[in-house]
Amino acid sequence: MTQQALRTIATLGFLLMLTAVPAYSQAEQLRANIPFPFIVGEKTLPAGAYSIERVRRDSTLVWLLQQRESRGTAVFITSPIRSQTQEEAKLVFHRYGEEYFLVQIWAVDGNTGREVAETQREHTVRRELAKNAKKNKVAQGASKAKTVVVTVGQQ
Repeated sequence: MTQQALRTIATLGFLLMLTAVPAYSQAEQLRANIPFPFIVGEKTLPAGAYSIERVRRDSTLVWLLQQRESRGTAVFITSPIRSQTQEEAKLVFHRYGEEYFLVQIWAVDGNTGREVAETQREHTVRRELAKNAKKNKVAQGASKAKTVVVTVGQQ
C-alpha cells in the first residue's frame, strides 16, 4: 500500500474513534493564554486563550486543544514522560526563530506529563538550522530549540 493510502486509512480510523467516545470531563480541563502562534500536529494555531483536555476519560493518549474565541482546534496524540513533581501546570514549546511547536503538557502535582510527537515541520526546521549553522560556521548551539514555558490553569 502506498504511504498516502495508509495515512488516509489511519486518519479515517482516528476520526471514527473520536466520534464514538465521550469527551473528557470539563472539570479536568487545562486553560492557557498562549501569546504567540504555534504549531501542534500539522496545524498552525493563532495566539489566544485555549482549553486543553483529554479526548477520552479512560485514556491519556489523545488530546484536544481548542481556542475559546473561535473554532481553532487541534487533536493530537501524546506519549507519557516523567520528571520531578510539577509545582505548576504548564505547556512547553520549542522555538526556532519565530516558529513555536507544542512539545509537552504538564499538570500540577504530578511527575508524569505528556509529550507531543515531533512534527515533520519541526524536524525540517531543526535540520535546516543545523545545516546553515555548519555551513556558516555559526556557534554550535544556534540550531538548538529555545524552550518556552507557558503556565496554565486547571479547572
